[in-house]
Amino acid sequence: ILAEPMRTNLIQYSEDFSQSYWAKSGATVESGFTSPDGTDNAFKLVEDTSTGAHRISNAAAITQATDYSISFIAKQGERKYIACGIRYNSTNGSYAQFNLDTGLVESTNAIFTAGVFSVSNAKITQLADGYYLCSATFNSDRAGVVMAFAMSDIPLVGGNIDTHTYTGDGTSGVYIWGAQLEVGSYPTSYIPNFGTALGVTRNQDIFS
Repeated sequence: ILAEPMRTNLIQYSEDFSQSYWAKSGATVESGFTSPDGTDNAFKLVEDTSTGAHRISNAAAITQATDYSISFIAKQGERKYIACGIRYNSTNGSYAQFNLDTGLVESTNAIFTAGVFSVSNAKITQLADGYYLCSATFNSDRAGVVMAFAMSDIPLVGGNIDTHTYTGDGTSGVYIWGAQLEVGSYPTSYIPNFGTALGVTRNQDIFS
């Protein structure tokens, strides 16, 4: 029996990455791809032709010195590397990168010149139809950090989620669905949020 605590998915649009809630940098999103729930509501994160990081992000209201777990479901496209993380600026942040081909955690890193960042508990689990559930836990003593998901053409080595830059080809990407941000030192099962600004809460499971 999976017994879970009460948790809230703080991501306002956990499946609709076309919303302006998600800032796009060096990337666009395309809809209409089959997701793990069997409907055509997955998105493809597509790199543009610029030279830089290729990501989507949100200025999440993350409280300082608090554990937050980020989880999301992704599938390999032309790119096989995807990372999640938090960033304060170009030289401060932490990430966990996942290999959607091998099904392994590729790397993790935290770097800072101002404040303290950490990443722990990075995990990737195989699902059906080539999808993987990816997750990691982050903490920072800085206010105003940004949550981000970034693709890459090679493994990340050091730096933060914006450190690796490359020139995109305008068509390559990865498939994403079901993003979640929750307070806690480990992730729980997915809680869909279709636009609730304050988050959607699942009550604690109770058995007798």
